[in-house]
Amino acid sequence: ELSIALLGGCFLLAVGVSTAVARTLTQPLAVLRIGAARLAEDPDSAEPVRYTGRNDEFAQVVRSMNSLHGKLAGLHQDLGGRVESLTDERSKLITGREALVAQRAELQKDATELATQLEQLRNTVNHTFVNLSLRTLGLVERQLGVIEGLEEREQDPERLATLFKLDHMATVMRRHSENMLVLAGAEHGHGHAGPIPLVDVARAAVSEIERYERVTIQSLPPHAQIAGFAADDLSHLLAE
Repeated sequence: ELSIALLGGCFLLAVGVSTAVARTLTQPLAVLRIGAARLAEDPDSAEPVRYTGRNDEFAQVVRSMNSLHGKLAGLHQDLGGRVESLTDERSKLITGREALVAQRAELQKDATELATQLEQLRNTVNHTFVNLSLRTLGLVERQLGVIEGLEEREQDPERLATLFKLDHMATVMRRHSENMLVLAGAEHGHGHAGPIPLVDVARAAVSEIERYERVTIQSLPPHAQIAGFAADDLSHLLAE
């Protein structure tokens, strides 16, 4: 009976020791499991994992976990600040881009309006030049007709020479008026029906310059002719 009692006591002692050892192992593991689960569910939590056991390997694991959690929380906070800053900058860039797009559209509208106004002004100026040139040209043509009539009836050499000078000046004025029509983009060609001899074209060019007396036509091909539609333009070109 004494032996049985001793065996029972030893068995109970072994069970108690085993239970105590198991509790020393399971309690820190439970703390680690619960703390890790809480940190996984709420990473932003600032509360570390608490462990009040001995300063053993489990305590080192808990301290390492808390240190890692602190670093991760700091990185997460820093990353959140950077993301917020980048979001603000992105919003500013989008706002600036929209403002630039609006300004570009406004500038394009202004450019279109200015181009339209410039075209209208150009047309107005050209129309004014054409009107003035045509009026001047009409007066010069009438003046040339009057002078030619006087030349046909005049017998006095001095008066005839004066009429020739007036005729020449009117011819120069006609060339200037026709040049203004060309600059204004209009055409005022007489348009001869047939070909014109080259010598007549050269003489017409000489008659349209101021110092015509300084020009002498030496020799030209006798049978050379210019197409009628180009004769006046060529004479103006030679005169210029």
